[in-house]
Amino acid sequence: MWTKILNKTLQKVTQIGRLEITWPDKSKTTYGNQDSLRAAITFNDPALPRKLVLNPELALGEAYMDGTLTIENDDLPAMLNLLTLNAAAVGHGRFQNSGAISRAAWRWLQQRNPLQKARENVEHHYDLSVDLYDLFLCDDKQYTCAYFKEPDMTLEAAQTAKKAHIATKLQIKPGMRVLDIGCGWGGTSITLARDYGANVVGVTLSQVQLDHAQKRAEAAGVADKIDFRLMDYRDVTEEFDRIVVVGMLEHVGQPQYATFFRQLEKISPPKASPWSTRSGAPHHRGAPHRFFLNIFSPVAMPLPCLKF
Repeated sequence: MWTKILNKTLQKVTQIGRLEITWPDKSKTTYGNQDSLRAAITFNDPALPRKLVLNPELALGEAYMDGTLTIENDDLPAMLNLLTLNAAAVGHGRFQNSGAISRAAWRWLQQRNPLQKARENVEHHYDLSVDLYDLFLCDDKQYTCAYFKEPDMTLEAAQTAKKAHIATKLQIKPGMRVLDIGCGWGGTSITLARDYGANVVGVTLSQVQLDHAQKRAEAAGVADKIDFRLMDYRDVTEEFDRIVVVGMLEHVGQPQYATFFRQLEKISPPKASPWSTRSGAPHHRGAPHRFFLNIFSPVAMPLPCLKF
């Protein structure tokens, strides 16, 4: 049944290029008839069609990693190019209009992020060795949204520029109370306390990040100006003059956006100025970049701030 569903879907959506599939029983099917772009893949697991129908973005990336899906000549760029071009041509998703409601419901279920799930997600991604992140993040361990004012800037310089840009936009002044939601390893909080005189509360759900941030604050001589907490943003009750949110909306998830912004309003005085920067692709029909990000989002690091 699942193979038939996948087969019909691929017949419908493959409008650009040619996709050749070898099924687990060694039979072959070709989709599309344009030779300008070609990809050939092999399914090595009979359960793979079911997984691809139910959750194609996740299943595709996992199948490639674990070898249940192999690509001829290991030409991953060709396969991704073919998939994203067709996603843009017919509309992102498996069944376009007929599947709009089910896709919306599925996305809601995937991104629903109650407190316990939020903690588990953060622990899974961030409660790892700090040495691991040292391999690819800048020295300040900034994770997203580097601000390249000039094309030849280094990663470290772009991350410094990002923090300065945020402080300038927020008009941070000495003595202001600032909340840093998703403070990570503490870099932004430390900068705002050390360089701008703010009194900062940084919240994270990662014990490893918390411990590291506290050590960094001690070393920077601003431990008395920063209160790092193992806390969800929904549990914060004090009011703040400014709120900083950098690269956090992906972790919040769309179903929690209303809750998130209500919480910001609740803990912000009338003249406060929350600041949020977001990494990611635009959410609109046929956006190929969103399709690409969905495939690898559970396993990849954010590209805007990786070391190359």
